[in-house]
Amino acid sequence: MNRTIGWSIGILIATATPSLAQQTGQAAFDAWLQNYRDLGATVTYDTAHTSGDTLTINGLDISFETEFSIPDPDEDGDDVSLQIDFSWKSPEVVSTNMTADGDLFSVAKMTIADGSLITVRLDPDGEDDDILLESRMDGFELIDGTWPALPKLAEDPQRPFSRWLPLLRTIKETSFAEERVGRLTFEFDGGDSMEGAKVVSVIEDLVVRDMQDGRMAEYSTGQVRQETTVPTEDGETYTETTTVSSTSMTGLDYKALLAIFDPQARGSGGYQPFIDSMSSNGYRVESPFYDAAVDLSGYENVKLRAPETDILALLDGLIISGEEPEASTIVLAVIDLYRSFSLGRAFADGITFGFDVDPGITGSGGVGQIVLSNLSSDGLEEFSISSVDLDLGTEGSFSLGKFFFGDIEFAPYGPMKAFAAELDTIDEPDPLEVARIFSPRSIAAEIAGFALVGLVPEGDFSLDRFYLDMKTVVPPIPTSIEISTEGLEFPVAALDDQEAIDALNAAGIDVLRMTEKVKMRWDVETEDLMIDNIVVELGQVGKVRASARLGGLTRTVMENPEQFQALIATLNIKSFELELVNDGGVETALALMAEESDVSENLMGELLLEQLRQALAIIDNEEFTNMVMEAAEAFIDDPRNLSLSIAPGRSVPVSQVAASVMTAPQMLPELLGVSVEANR
Repeated sequence: MNRTIGWSIGILIATATPSLAQQTGQAAFDAWLQNYRDLGATVTYDTAHTSGDTLTINGLDISFETEFSIPDPDEDGDDVSLQIDFSWKSPEVVSTNMTADGDLFSVAKMTIADGSLITVRLDPDGEDDDILLESRMDGFELIDGTWPALPKLAEDPQRPFSRWLPLLRTIKETSFAEERVGRLTFEFDGGDSMEGAKVVSVIEDLVVRDMQDGRMAEYSTGQVRQETTVPTEDGETYTETTTVSSTSMTGLDYKALLAIFDPQARGSGGYQPFIDSMSSNGYRVESPFYDAAVDLSGYENVKLRAPETDILALLDGLIISGEEPEASTIVLAVIDLYRSFSLGRAFADGITFGFDVDPGITGSGGVGQIVLSNLSSDGLEEFSISSVDLDLGTEGSFSLGKFFFGDIEFAPYGPMKAFAAELDTIDEPDPLEVARIFSPRSIAAEIAGFALVGLVPEGDFSLDRFYLDMKTVVPPIPTSIEISTEGLEFPVAALDDQEAIDALNAAGIDVLRMTEKVKMRWDVETEDLMIDNIVVELGQVGKVRASARLGGLTRTVMENPEQFQALIATLNIKSFELELVNDGGVETALALMAEESDVSENLMGELLLEQLRQALAIIDNEEFTNMVMEAAEAFIDDPRNLSLSIAPGRSVPVSQVAASVMTAPQMLPELLGVSVEANR
């Protein structure tokens, strides 16, 4: 709301009638007011007094009535209408060195007396339920101001939105060295249509500096205070009070915003600066049910780019036709608009909050920082939330050290545009094709320092870190994946497997601590899939680690995963490693099996070894069997680690492995270069 105040005052001042010769003083002032009359306004003032270059006007009264209507598209009902009544009453307006030169007005200085009142009354569809906005200005001052005459807008029911374009173009011609308002008060009454909602806002020390060629150098305010009367479902109301200690903005360029709507700027090029920086200090909100505070918030380096879509013409067509627009039109417009926006950074620091909805729902908490950086049609660098704490009293607590989502490279616009343009001719889009066109080319996410205490009946949960990093050169299939879950701690009772719960409890394990890691990538040049690391680790149980390299994973299959059968002819095995590291899980399992079978642990170990020997008989390779049994016996006797590796020395086609399994299984160990070791 605050940033529009200066513009509203500027629009009010920027009206005039063309003149062939320069006018000064009262003649210039009267020429300014004449334009209001030409536009249909009623304009009067009580007295005028000139002293040197200074003109004093007393009892200024300007009122204007208009109606905004949209024709009924079916021509069988009433038009949608909005009656607008505007008035400006000022006890005194003082101008110094005021001139009117053609379509331009200027003053060295203009002041408006305290108590000047601007009133806007909205009457939707002719109902006796007005929406009222009143604004009182105290201490208004304009220095070195120049503004243009506003054009008279043509009555054109077929162009309810685009008919306003000449006005939007004219605003950029306003300029001044400084505009200041000591206090600006707004009172909004929504009437019965808004269930009695009311808002009272007070803005102190509003200052706008150096407005030239549509670009404002600086905007600032002192304290902003707002009281909102909020209706409740039971017909009652409560008051919400919001305050901001101060606000500041630099480098706002109206021309960049105008280009979004002006068809003359369509597709005109790259991003243009819109806002250099904006910040708010000391935000506070209080109500009977909640309160919140933000120490500092803002954004910077906001840029806009003119879209290819004629937004106003599109809105005209949607309203006038009354028909459901074609899917391609809407999709293209949405994509086009999102591509028109770029943000360097947005942030909020030092957030605290509390709530007391009823005796059963109370709490307090805070957020250290929220950051959004480098968002555009190309991608998103970062969205992060850090140092989150939520205290629910006796109910428990929640904490989060960090949440990160970013390093995103969005899909290119060209294929999106081509797909959207043909959307109306496609009966049922291919889900794979849609995913291929719209899937991001990279994405990363991270969660760290997560904890739930007392909120889950089974026990507490915590997580040291979760990390995800995915990239692709053949969307939508990831060609590089790294996923890591470190230090996930949770109660055994939370498992969805009663047998596992009983077994772990019997071993004296009430809480599990788990770590999982997966890292793999596909090389576009060699067409190899490299599984660098897969790790699953359970505290007090053990760890499983695996790695592999597979060849022949062709680009054709990656781009067309539904053709996976083709892999039978091309996929080959280059290497594979599997390692089991024991951390008490083997002893626990052996003891439980022995107890269940009512035998000793030594005998159970011997029985397991015998079962393994019988299973190996199907391979019918004595040398391989002896190697496996030697490793298994050593591991059962001293269960530290057990490893299996495949190193054939050359690529072995999967089709050859499958044939050997069926016809000559005894050849597999030598074919694959298999080795099994214990406690290495």
